[in-house]
Amino acid sequence: MAVGDSGVRGRPAARADTRRSRLSGRNARAWDRLYRDTEGSVWGKVPVGFLERFLEQAGEVLEPESLLLDIACGEGRNLEMLGRLPGDLIACDYSLHGLARAAAAADGVAGLVRCVLENLPMRDHRFAFILASDILETLPDLEESLTEIHRVLEVGGYLLANVPDLDDGIAGTDMEPIRPHEYLYRERFYYRFMEAGEARGLFERVGFAIRRQDRCSWIEQPHRHTSTVFLVQRTRPASE
Repeated sequence: MAVGDSGVRGRPAARADTRRSRLSGRNARAWDRLYRDTEGSVWGKVPVGFLERFLEQAGEVLEPESLLLDIACGEGRNLEMLGRLPGDLIACDYSLHGLARAAAAADGVAGLVRCVLENLPMRDHRFAFILASDILETLPDLEESLTEIHRVLEVGGYLLANVPDLDDGIAGTDMEPIRPHEYLYRERFYYRFMEAGEARGLFERVGFAIRRQDRCSWIEQPHRHTSTVFLVQRTRPASE
């Protein structure tokens, strides 16, 4: 499957803090190099540990003509499971090397798109369901990215996302603290860990309504991962 963009442009990105912008660019390039340089799979082929338990509820808002989006899909380990849902599935990532790997898992996927999350190249109100798996904690411009996700989600649509906190097995491991609860791994991979209340407040500030909030743990060797998993809904246009 060819990798491209959606053919439509998002809103111009807001002017970001220079330091955050540099951090975001360095972080994105680091992930691309990881996919380029790693022999074999980075994450394995098993879907993320919380996904299956939320599929039925996520499917409540979907129709055969719905559009679904897997943001920061990486190598595509969640694509097969997402393909069980009604509708057409699109996957996106910044990394061309990650998307090249995802293409092998993309049977039945409608498109693969290269983009940055803080400026998604999709029209407003485009998607009925979006998955953000193991990505929010790696975004220096998190609120800006969530605002973009809110923009492209249709009113009534769901976002499913996990937010690791400091109990997660990787939190602080071999990481350099740069701010409270913010770290750099190997001097270039950005991580931010949030307690559930802080994450909930962030979703609500952007404009989402919380529909479900579960604390989930799963094993991805050699770590036990712990996240608060949120199923949130866009209930109103952003301008209201």
